[in-house]
Amino acid sequence: MPYISEDHQLADVGPVTIITPFKSSIFFETDPSLTVYKSNNHWKQLPEEIVNKLKIVNEEEDEQKPLSRNSIFNIPSDCNNLIIDNNKNDTGIAALKVINIIGSTKSFEYFPIIKSSFNINYTLHEKNNNNDQRNRFESTLDEVSKKFNIDILITNNNKNQTCYILHCIGLKPNIINVEPHIQTIIKSFSPNICYFQQSIELQSYSQLPSFKGIKNSNLNHFTNNTDNDIEIVLPSSLIYPYIITSDSNNKVSIRPQCFISSTNEVLTTGCNSLLWKNFNKNNLKNSFIKKFTNLSPGKLLFIRTFYEEKLNDLMNNFQSFINITPQFIEFQSISINLLNSIIKHFTTEIIHEIVEIKLKIDNYPENYNDLLRDNNNNDMIFVLDENPSYLIIITNNKNIMSQDNESLFNTIATIASKNKSSSSSSSSPITAMWEIHPSFHEFISGKKNGKLIKIMEDNNTNDNTKNPKFVISLEMLENDDNLFLSLLIENNADNDNNMIYLKSIFNKLINEFPAEESFFIPEIYHKPVIGSGGSLIQTTMRKNNVFIQFSNTFLLPQNNLSLIRYNNVIIRCPFKNKSGIELAKLDLIEIVNNFKLSQNFNVIRFSKNQFNFILENFTTSIIGKLEKKFNVFIGFPNILLHNCGDDQDINNYHHNETLTIKANDENQLYLATNELIDDFFASEIEIIISSSSSSAAPTFFTNEIIEDFTISIINPLKTVFNNDLQLSISPLEPIIEKTTELTILITYNKKNGNVSNIALDLINDYLKNYNNASTSSSRSSEVEIISQKSFTNKTDFILETSKIHSRQKSISISPQRKNYIPYNTTNNNNDNNNIMPQYVGPSGNNEDIDIYSNYYQQRSPMKTFPMKNNTNHLTFYH
Repeated sequence: MPYISEDHQLADVGPVTIITPFKSSIFFETDPSLTVYKSNNHWKQLPEEIVNKLKIVNEEEDEQKPLSRNSIFNIPSDCNNLIIDNNKNDTGIAALKVINIIGSTKSFEYFPIIKSSFNINYTLHEKNNNNDQRNRFESTLDEVSKKFNIDILITNNNKNQTCYILHCIGLKPNIINVEPHIQTIIKSFSPNICYFQQSIELQSYSQLPSFKGIKNSNLNHFTNNTDNDIEIVLPSSLIYPYIITSDSNNKVSIRPQCFISSTNEVLTTGCNSLLWKNFNKNNLKNSFIKKFTNLSPGKLLFIRTFYEEKLNDLMNNFQSFINITPQFIEFQSISINLLNSIIKHFTTEIIHEIVEIKLKIDNYPENYNDLLRDNNNNDMIFVLDENPSYLIIITNNKNIMSQDNESLFNTIATIASKNKSSSSSSSSPITAMWEIHPSFHEFISGKKNGKLIKIMEDNNTNDNTKNPKFVISLEMLENDDNLFLSLLIENNADNDNNMIYLKSIFNKLINEFPAEESFFIPEIYHKPVIGSGGSLIQTTMRKNNVFIQFSNTFLLPQNNLSLIRYNNVIIRCPFKNKSGIELAKLDLIEIVNNFKLSQNFNVIRFSKNQFNFILENFTTSIIGKLEKKFNVFIGFPNILLHNCGDDQDINNYHHNETLTIKANDENQLYLATNELIDDFFASEIEIIISSSSSSAAPTFFTNEIIEDFTISIINPLKTVFNNDLQLSISPLEPIIEKTTELTILITYNKKNGNVSNIALDLINDYLKNYNNASTSSSRSSEVEIISQKSFTNKTDFILETSKIHSRQKSISISPQRKNYIPYNTTNNNNDNNNIMPQYVGPSGNNEDIDIYSNYYQQRSPMKTFPMKNNTNHLTFYH
């Protein structure tokens, strides 16, 4: 699979100057006696002009004497409006003092100084202990600090304590990339625990999303589904695929590394092998790439500066990579569906948010930089276009719609008022522009631009002649990827009135932007939720003023180590009605929950071993294929992109030792269950062993037998038989010290029966040797097998079945009146006349049907169906 070349050279933006606010920190070492290790790469004296400007003093000595200790800092050379951020100046660490600073800079890419800290719960670095080990530890830290161009300190706030803290201080990209290395080094030098560690190096950061899987699903397969503790560490952000060197602040691209640590050597090796195997399988697929080159440098920098968390979330959720350079933005994915999805979400969740406000100016005084600095808590940058002279304020809708938006509009008003000395600037309008995804053209403009025309007519026909005139347009230019929504508003003499009016127009426009939420509802419930002829869904949409769209996600790409439940329901409405989204979602869930009463289902034995066997031998796409083929829902443990609309049916990476298959048709349930068990399940043998004792008091198992059994039996067998065998030992009680019985579970490929025989022989030999060792030692207990059970046929795995006759009616709830409506699963309309529901009013009484009481009393007998809550019943008259 090709990977994106990450070119991060600074852009030549021509006559455009970009001014950005920044936040950073200056770190001082206050008490050297509390520091037990310190690298010396960047500690230096703070320039005197900075000390005087910030009025930094030495609090420990003379309050009037400037602080003279060495420090670590990164202050742009062009910054002349630096001030201290008094709100955040405490590290909570006695050995370190921090001063947080804010200012503005014209540097296209500025990186702040940050700190990352890690607890070290051992005394390796105490000077009177483990000298050789300590020297190797500190030598390793020296090497890492130089390689990543950072500084490392180890401090102890209290000299009498043995708990130390390791601090990494440096430029943000360097700290982000060094963190996995530091975590691994700390574990590798642990004196009390032996960790087996391995690493995987990828070619490029663009491969990391595919390696991790959707929502880290490939990594979670090991961290959530292994009995032994295993830790997998990677860089926490994908935005910085480089480090900043000490030579002229050059960027050097680096290859990301994944570090795997566990106390179980076989588990570490197996995790490494499976991750690498799964990645290489995806790596052979085609790579789909799309590049956007029409975004302005200012907007690209705004996204990089203020949307780092959102960018990481998108890459994590859609297993795709986003590369933002000063010239373009590029998307890469292994699936065309995922590529289109991440582009659309990027547009709706980021691009839609950003607005460029353009003002004509005569000059740019330096105090404008102070306006930007003082707005550092708001997302805002300035772009100065010198040909002709325009100032573009780039901000987002969050600032405009915020209750505390005075600072933004005060900034606009200040700039607009200071540049009205010439007739040219006073006659130039204020322009605001948004980019909109093409699919939302009619959503925002309305049919025949009705929404936009109404906004213009309502305001331009206002009786107040002082109100400025304005024009709104929505169009797509040639070779552009998105629509452009533009607002031109007159900049007349009454500046205060202009700002009030500008706020009003902004609010009206943004209120027409799309607000939406997507989530997952199993496809088997889509038809009941939509209703006959779309009746239920139309009622829900009208009631809540929303639009609801369903999609099929059966065959979207799956990872080999997890099942992904993609969002398949979208609820959308104008921003002004966004409260209706949650109400509509609750209505849909209510309909689903009531429909489930009529479903047939099978509950199947599904151990963690069985789960791992299916993942390692088949792709999880088999679940979607079975669901589509038989119109069923299989409650396979999975990863959800967002909260699910049917939480009771979804095991979000949770194993409760059972799996439920639900269907509307009894025959389809039978066929789906048969195919799942016959074609994809392994056979199992469950052995329960007990600790018997000659004394009256029970003898409890300890962790030693589980650890010894894992090393002696599980690890060798897993190494030899690989995917054909899953073997586990676990206590019946959650607390091992209170357990007198252990369960050994052998899960093996039914096509290779010899695996089970070999495993049983080895287990019997192990127990015999264990008992012989008990006889020769002081132990008074022996281990005996008290139960052995095999699971080979379909009937062995089915724990519970519930089959509802196909003519029985299910119950759904109309979201319009909250009254109960029968839903006919057989689509036999002739039966509808034979059932009449009882309607219970909002108060819980039957006052709404009193006028029909005589009619009801004449009909008998009655039939009662249990509702979701066992205390309530719904009565039908026949």
